[in-house]
Amino acid sequence: MKNKLKFAAAAVSVMLFATGSAYAQSTANSATTTQTGTTNSAVVDQVLGMSNIVVVAQTGNANVASVLQTGSIENEVYIDQSGLMNTSTVIQDAGMDNDADIDQDGDMNVAYVEQTMGEDNDAEIDQEGMLNDAAIQQLDAGINNNADIDQDGVGNSAYIGQYGGEDNDADIDQNGELNDTYIGQFAGEDNEADIDQDGDRNYAAILQDAGMDNDADIEQDGMDNWAETNQIRGVDNDVEVDQDGTDNIAEATQFEGEDNESNIDQDGSLNIATTWQEGGVNNLADIDQDGSANLADIYQYGGMDNEAYISQDGDLNVGSITQSGLGGNVATLNQMGMMNNGSITQDGLMNSASTSQYGSGNMSTTTQTGTANSSIINQQ
Repeated sequence: MKNKLKFAAAAVSVMLFATGSAYAQSTANSATTTQTGTTNSAVVDQVLGMSNIVVVAQTGNANVASVLQTGSIENEVYIDQSGLMNTSTVIQDAGMDNDADIDQDGDMNVAYVEQTMGEDNDAEIDQEGMLNDAAIQQLDAGINNNADIDQDGVGNSAYIGQYGGEDNDADIDQNGELNDTYIGQFAGEDNEADIDQDGDRNYAAILQDAGMDNDADIEQDGMDNWAETNQIRGVDNDVEVDQDGTDNIAEATQFEGEDNESNIDQDGSLNIATTWQEGGVNNLADIDQDGSANLADIYQYGGMDNEAYISQDGDLNVGSITQSGLGGNVATLNQMGMMNNGSITQDGLMNSASTSQYGSGNMSTTTQTGTANSSIINQQ
């Protein structure tokens, strides 16, 4: 996914080298350019549009702004660059009432926006600092799509896709240094993705492949955290990841299925959490970890109305839940202390298992196969 971010930055450079002379055609087009400094460059092309508005204001040296609007009605572009060697590119090809806004304050920032064949699309990039790289696309068949990127710091990278959806929304906010973020949303309807990173060297990625009404949210505060959500060919799936600390890893995958929900909350350092939901309807996976070097994973294969909960508070705890079968299974694993190890496996219908371990060095294993089995384990 980082390669996609690099590809987006490369695309910006290609567009800038390919830009030719500026001209305007059609009725009621308006372009305003204000430049203060030396060797600033602004290129504007408006063709077959009506009531298009472009405003470019550059203050500083060696800033470059390129705008192309073709076959559009009432599009608006605002570019404001202040500093040195900032680069902005906006392309709004065949849309109606599109809006793009780029504001860069600092040096050597790169911003790229492309909205093609859309209606009521909106894209906004705001970068303050140095060496930040942001790209928004929103291509062929989108209606009322919206994308937002806000980066404050040094060396942050952000990319948003949104290729063929309706009412899609994506939002990236990064505050710090060397953060890396990617949002997909390719062929969905009413998808929404949110990423918020506050700190340094955090990585977050959201992929929503071909779903409908999917929602994903990642929030990371700290340093060197890693989070990724994958929602592929599902309907009404929801994922939330919240990490606060250092060197935490979270991965949530929802493959096909309907109305599945996954939540991961980690506070501390070196914690690892994984949820995997494959197929199924209305399954719930929830992981909450507080401490250091805890490991938790939940796997749900098919079924309906399965629920899995893992809560770990302390250090070096390991917890695992696996659910398969017809559905209605409920598993809860609570561990508090150090070096506890618990696992629950359910295969069948309407099974119930609860494990609670307090202290240090406890170990438990629960396996249920069949229908309406019940298990309760308490250790301290």
